[in-house]
Amino acid sequence: MAVEKFLPVAAFLALILLLRHAPSVIAGDIVHDDDSTPKKPGCENQFVLVKVQTWVNDKEDDEFVGVGARFGTTIVSKEKNAKHTRLILSDPRDCCNPPKNKIAGDVIMVDRGNCTFTKKAKTAQTANASAILIINNQKELYKMVCEPDETDLNIHIPAVMLPRDAGARLEEMLTSASSVSVQLYSPRRPAVDVAEVFLWLLAVLTILCASYWSAWRVREAADEHNKLLKDASDEVPDTINTGVSRVVNMNMKAAVLFVVLASCFLFMIYKLMSPWFIDILVVLFCIGGIEGLQTCLVALLSRWFKHAAKTYIKIPFFGAISYLTLAVSPFCITFAVLWAVYRTHSFGWIGQDILGIALIITVLQIVHVPNLKVGTVLLSCAFIYDLFWVFVSAKFFQQSVMIVVARADGSGEDGIPMLLKFPRIFDPWGGYSIIGFGDILLPGMLVAFSLRYDWLANKNIRNGYFLWAIFAYGFGLLVTYVALNLMDGHGQPALLYIVPFTLGTLLTLGRKRGDLQVLWTRGEPERPCPHIRLQHSGEGENVMFDQVTRKVSCFALFSVPCSVFLFGIRWRIIATLNVPRLSLAKKRKMEREEDVKVGANKFSERHALGTGAQSEKPEYKEAPPAPLFEPGELKSWSFYRAGIAEFVATFLFLYITILTVMGVNRSPSKCSSVGIQGIAWSFGGMIFALVYCTAGISGGHINPAVTFGLFLARKLSLTRAVFYMVMQCLGAICGAGVVKGFEGNARFEMYKGGANMVNHGYSKGDGLGAEIVGTFVLVYTVFSATDAKRNARDSHVPILAPLPIGFAVFLVHLATIPITGTGINPARSLGAAIIFNRDHAWNDQWIFWVGPFVGAAIAAVYHQIVIRAIPFKSRP
Repeated sequence: MAVEKFLPVAAFLALILLLRHAPSVIAGDIVHDDDSTPKKPGCENQFVLVKVQTWVNDKEDDEFVGVGARFGTTIVSKEKNAKHTRLILSDPRDCCNPPKNKIAGDVIMVDRGNCTFTKKAKTAQTANASAILIINNQKELYKMVCEPDETDLNIHIPAVMLPRDAGARLEEMLTSASSVSVQLYSPRRPAVDVAEVFLWLLAVLTILCASYWSAWRVREAADEHNKLLKDASDEVPDTINTGVSRVVNMNMKAAVLFVVLASCFLFMIYKLMSPWFIDILVVLFCIGGIEGLQTCLVALLSRWFKHAAKTYIKIPFFGAISYLTLAVSPFCITFAVLWAVYRTHSFGWIGQDILGIALIITVLQIVHVPNLKVGTVLLSCAFIYDLFWVFVSAKFFQQSVMIVVARADGSGEDGIPMLLKFPRIFDPWGGYSIIGFGDILLPGMLVAFSLRYDWLANKNIRNGYFLWAIFAYGFGLLVTYVALNLMDGHGQPALLYIVPFTLGTLLTLGRKRGDLQVLWTRGEPERPCPHIRLQHSGEGENVMFDQVTRKVSCFALFSVPCSVFLFGIRWRIIATLNVPRLSLAKKRKMEREEDVKVGANKFSERHALGTGAQSEKPEYKEAPPAPLFEPGELKSWSFYRAGIAEFVATFLFLYITILTVMGVNRSPSKCSSVGIQGIAWSFGGMIFALVYCTAGISGGHINPAVTFGLFLARKLSLTRAVFYMVMQCLGAICGAGVVKGFEGNARFEMYKGGANMVNHGYSKGDGLGAEIVGTFVLVYTVFSATDAKRNARDSHVPILAPLPIGFAVFLVHLATIPITGTGINPARSLGAAIIFNRDHAWNDQWIFWVGPFVGAAIAAVYHQIVIRAIPFKSRP
């Protein structure tokens, strides 16, 4: 065929590869060496980032980041060893001549210019300064080096450069305050951060999900094919209308051609890197995310809403679209737009990862490697591409083009969105660990191919190729992170390590088992009927590729976080296998029933929600799991009554507790207020009272984390869980708003509005860990106190259930108020943050969502699987 036929396919794959970059840390290396500034005696320090913590009138204030000089003494790495030293402004400002003001071991702040950096440092040292802060005349930092002809470099004080904005703020402090002191230290970055573990899990789980989905679609087509053979039908299967036809099968020419196209695209981004170009990439990413989110949700929800998924309406330009797609689209658009608006916030990485995982999964459904020969050529080309643009390009352009693009150097932005990122939790410098899409996509195509082959060849997991392929990928990615840490955080081409492991494993196993010829050429086992080729149908390829080129954004897909998705699906399968189907008459009768007593359960065999779980019968009977979707609830008054109860309870909870917190903050001394113990009693007591009052109506959740944990345990439907969370958040916002109305803006902002944030002296990792453990204690107490088996055995348990729950809240607050102010309730944290609405309240907001949800999930798994062993019990 002509090359022109494969040019769009190659361009499509080139875009995929362009979206991959070497895993590296977005925040700049804290330790950096530069060969262009050679070392000499007295001028041999490494360039390190330095934290400058300020104290105004003995109160902690802003923190700035500067860079240490090549000369001078090294800066201490631990905060506890750094001294608080008074800061003064030099006179003259440039410090090229001896300062006129008296300096007695103070830190002196000077402006850049008029003389060399070393002369400024020598002048400050002669004037008895303990350190010198040099303010740059630009927003960026600059490496302070020695002059080539300088020999006398007897400088024994540290020198740090700060950007222009930091200098302006420090000068404002010196003008308005009576005393300003600073603390200089350069903490070391940990060798390994938990972010790399989470990225590894995200990458492996994403490929697992995509591979099984791809193989499932192929097996569906194979089953249909076998059915035709069994029925002895002469009808030729219409591959164009089957799910398996909706793919683009790679070929040799496209695999080779994409290297040139990907290189051109990458070089274009390198030259055009700027804020406006980043905005263009964000828009394109959002378009793909909207379409992908919609596609995945439709695929997932079509299991329960089959009629809506199969009923179509014709819309101009878009063609025939199902009613389910129309219903899902507004959510998808809102999600992508909200991410684009808030992507620069500290929690923006969550939305980016969801959209990124969606994109990867969809591409792995659309683009297939038909055989091992094409996979080998594709990954070999990517291997060469990776090596050249990460390592060799530095020889031609004085810097690695791939790493510059990955970090968006010079764009003034957080970077391009086409990568997965995770915050470095235990890193005192923050930043993100990242991995490019291509590092998952390209090896993922080969892994997905191996699973499709295993299923078509009826190979089990041990004798097949998929298990070893996914293991090889995970090990190769692990080696990449080891190399990344050994190279002091400098970007590494992941495919340099992944490709040899994945390709080598499949080639070796194929040759050993005698399947190499089939894997290399056909990519699928021999089939008895020539009517259909599941892996590569030329007609299907052309038809689907026309759809791909007509609708660019079709290569994105929404995926819920893999762990929650797999956990939910697993429980759904268990419920489907173990719960007997009800007769239609009995099912309709049950749908008409209203459980007014608990206000949250229409099924007589299912126990009430949360603390409303009371059993009338002394005998214990395992309750069936709640359905994932229960549309009949929307017609029930008890459903809306329960939501109102959650709204009012959360409103009262925020009103009382935030007033208590502000009262303690307003007190001049600890002895004149209730202190931390009083705050803890306030939170615990309100939970006790509100749970007791609302348990029989809504279950008394008053906390999205509790609702989430009970949903994972299949105690309530997704419909009710989402409704509860929305009402809880609205109630929290209203409660905090009423407090602000009583207190007034000035007092409310002065005492920080009861907002949660990680306190000074604790890292984000400390805050996240405290939230996870604290929420685990709470949710596990909820599970234990409302256990149906305990209720059947001890009649007094339902009445006393609110007591241990409130006491658990009290104890958790005692332990974690000094760390984060104690969140363990995303609605409480969100409500206070929205009403307070200051940057430092939003910077840590993601911690008070991720932490409680993770803690609730762990508690649900621990109680349901480990303690109660629910999945291993048979239901009557």
